[in-house]
Amino acid sequence: MADFLEKIGSTEILDNHLKSILIAVATILIAFFIRKLLSRFIANLIFKFLSKDISTQYKSNFDNYIVARFGRFLFWFITIASLNLLTPPSDLKSIPLFGKDLVYWGDALLRIVLIYSFINLAIGVVYFIFSIYKVHSQKSGNKSALQLFTLLGDLSRIVLIIIGVLMSIKIGLGYSIQGLLTNISLVTAALALAAKESLENLIASFIIFLDKPFYIGDYVTVSGVSGTVEAIGLRSTRLRTANKTLVTVPNKQMVDTLLDNVSQRSQYKFSEKLEISLSATSDDLIWIKEQITNLLSEKNALAISVYLQQTGSSAHFMYLEYYINVGDMSSTDFNNLTGEVNREIVAMFQQHDIHFAQESSTVVSIQQSSN
Repeated sequence: MADFLEKIGSTEILDNHLKSILIAVATILIAFFIRKLLSRFIANLIFKFLSKDISTQYKSNFDNYIVARFGRFLFWFITIASLNLLTPPSDLKSIPLFGKDLVYWGDALLRIVLIYSFINLAIGVVYFIFSIYKVHSQKSGNKSALQLFTLLGDLSRIVLIIIGVLMSIKIGLGYSIQGLLTNISLVTAALALAAKESLENLIASFIIFLDKPFYIGDYVTVSGVSGTVEAIGLRSTRLRTANKTLVTVPNKQMVDTLLDNVSQRSQYKFSEKLEISLSATSDDLIWIKEQITNLLSEKNALAISVYLQQTGSSAHFMYLEYYINVGDMSSTDFNNLTGEVNREIVAMFQQHDIHFAQESSTVVSIQQSSN
């Protein structure tokens, strides 16, 4: 039986013993099915060398950015190592393709895939590192640092992609990149002309970082669109609107057009017109003005303005306007404050038997003519 199995294993298929092929295929299959478990096991070993704070607080980010990418890299590394133990079929060497044989292109493809998985893992490591600093920046309220780490993360990704392309040309395809680097100015000029708008958006992202017209988390209005800045990328800025939709605005537009940063205002402004019944006397109007002024002063309002704007045949129109320092007050807190002021004004009117003007309506009777 052993001789029979050894004879079968010695059978040559595609210039390789069947035993070697089965070992390579089995190794690849095992690597495919256990890549997640293996990558997680190695990740846990890495966590032992990290501080307890990082290993517990940022474990989810570590899993998202590194574990899965590391599993794919291990799989392709084991796959390529297993295939390299086999002898390439001689028949494939005789098949030309673009000046090379199929064996060359097969090896080049595997090397490029391995380079891609390695660069993808490196991008995940960079994103994980910057995610730690971004969380620290959010906790400390340092919006400038948060914006810096977001920009550096995107720049690092682009640099790693460029490195991956050069490695694919040099290591994957075996071509010299000296000629490419010599003519890099021509390539750069061609790309700049072809992607003029993208280049303008890239420059605008640096202007946003240096000029700091807004930060992540600010509520802005630009080109008729209002929303909270969720991310500032190298090409665009993403706004979350009040309807919870995500609007992507090119960075060039964020720089060139008029932008209103609502979050940077120093005070909230509120204005309102009260329509008072004509039954209110002159003394009532004076009393209303004094009471509303005192009420707003108690609420720490600034630049209080209360006056009788006009009177007419339907109502007395009293206008009130005031400002509230922003400080730590959110827009929700300000809305609650204005609602409380309005409620107290209504109670004030009721206690003094003063009425708001009622909406008047005109009834027009159209008599149908009889034939």
